[in-house]
Amino acid sequence: MWEGHPCPMIGARGPKVPANLNVTTPVAQGDYLTTMHDLCGSSAPLPDNLDGVSLRPVFEKGNKGRLAKRDTGFVFHFPAFYTIPITSYRNGDYKLMRHLNSGEIKLFNVAKDMGRPRI
Repeated sequence: MWEGHPCPMIGARGPKVPANLNVTTPVAQGDYLTTMHDLCGSSAPLPDNLDGVSLRPVFEKGNKGRLAKRDTGFVFHFPAFYTIPITSYRNGDYKLMRHLNSGEIKLFNVAKDMGRPRI
């Protein structure tokens, strides 16, 4: 998959979340726990080995909100039979993809390369 995942939408509603907000910041499932912990105002510490970051800044400020720095990028592995098997790694504006059948490797700047294939 060229986007690395099916690009699911997530929804959020709350007192500081603007209506009809459209954010382009990439997120992962690991961000949900950290976000809920932050939104609940918990003082309990989270484990140090969590990859997720709180999405609160983008929920409240949209694309102007800045997330905490991630230690790693996103890894997507699809060894599926229903599509071309691909492994991809995205970090910042760059995505590295490897087709598992052919071994072909491609590198994209996802912010600037408008010619890259899309879903």
